[in-house]
Amino acid sequence: MKKRLLITTIPFGEIDSFPLQMLKEADINFKINPNSRKYKPEELKKELLDINYLIAGTDNLSSEILDNAKNLELIVRLGIGLDSVDLSYAKKRNIKVSYTPDGPTSSVAEFTLGLIISSLRQSFKSHIQMKDGNWKKYLGKSISECNIGILGAGRIGREVIRLISQFNPKKILVCDPLVDKSALKKFKINYVVKRELIKLSDLISIHIPLTNETKNFFSTQELIQMKPNCHLINTSRGGIINENDLYNALKSGEIEGAAIDVFENEPYNGNLKNLENCIVTSHMSPMSSQARLKMENDVVREVINFKENGHLNNEVPNIEYKKRENRGI
Repeated sequence: MKKRLLITTIPFGEIDSFPLQMLKEADINFKINPNSRKYKPEELKKELLDINYLIAGTDNLSSEILDNAKNLELIVRLGIGLDSVDLSYAKKRNIKVSYTPDGPTSSVAEFTLGLIISSLRQSFKSHIQMKDGNWKKYLGKSISECNIGILGAGRIGREVIRLISQFNPKKILVCDPLVDKSALKKFKINYVVKRELIKLSDLISIHIPLTNETKNFFSTQELIQMKPNCHLINTSRGGIINENDLYNALKSGEIEGAAIDVFENEPYNGNLKNLENCIVTSHMSPMSSQARLKMENDVVREVINFKENGHLNNEVPNIEYKKRENRGI
């Protein structure tokens, strides 16, 4: 009997049909999410009933959802975040989990840089005014006159540091207790704790995973300590910033601006989209054609390798499971 694969992340196979051709040649029966949205929980539970392999985006793969997938052997995350997968339950069920940790790095970092410049130069405000028929100029800031704060110096955070350093910011402030300083030795870095990052930065860019510890990492308590002209950028994970608190801080002028690409609940339809000083985008940071095609090829090869010889090139390491066991998630 053919192995059955469900692909929930969309679009898939549209940039190039090669990933789909590989699946056909490997004799894998696959189905791609036919909706223009994520599956709803009940829909996903039903779809997973007879599935052996799953290529997933940011779908909520809780124990309740996975409990319905009696034949599931493998989950491959198209992306790097693992907060949507119940790793403890997957381990208990002996469901292997893999991901694409390197695929989105350049794409997310480039998108982040674009948001940083757009936010600091207030180009979005001008865009809105022009659409309304108004010719109004805004005085923005150059990166070179700013202290740029980087929260999290993993793959993407390090690439943002590399890109931003070429604009000669006043200071690059890095907050990451687990930072590999040897990987950043060629850059002029000031290592700081969270309190210093918040108080000293003119812009903070977030590059940490969503965990129990980082949930609502930025709420009113942090936002009121930031400089009134500070900007906050998030291309990491929704839930790290308390969105209601951010709305209030932006609305009241406690901080000057924000650019948010990720949200606690997606698709997002909250009140941040109504603010002139907040750029909101639809989780687009990894969506360059080059990065997307690489990740699609990588996840398909992972499924085929697993089917043919049980081998995984990017299996989630044990440390990720241990983190969640220690946190009770």
